[in-house]
Amino acid sequence: MTDPAPLSNVPLLAASQRLAESDAPAARLAFYQELLRATLLLAVSQPPSADGGLSVIGVQDATGRRGFAVFSDGQAMTAWKKEDAYAVGLEAAHVFALALKAGAELVLLNPAGPARAAVL
Repeated sequence: MTDPAPLSNVPLLAASQRLAESDAPAARLAFYQELLRATLLLAVSQPPSADGGLSVIGVQDATGRRGFAVFSDGQAMTAWKKEDAYAVGLEAAHVFALALKAGAELVLLNPAGPARAAVL
């Protein structure tokens, strides 16, 4: 795996932890607000092409739904340990637009932790 770009999303991780502790409407709202403010690392199989095209690495959850893996920071991506993966930093809204365009069923945040979440 290439060395992911330095990135920190401490407020997103904190909101994700609060949501895990209490699935209350306020915690859910805070999580989504922080998620939309975040820049995320998207896992791709090669560096972006000259025209900006991305080869996104697909993932699948335990129920068989397919989607994208994104990470709050380089440490979370390293914990995933996907060989031959590159990291591309994108605003969350851009990640979700790509996921919709590709027909993804979910976006997995930090599949190997910490603060793992599936966004449908």
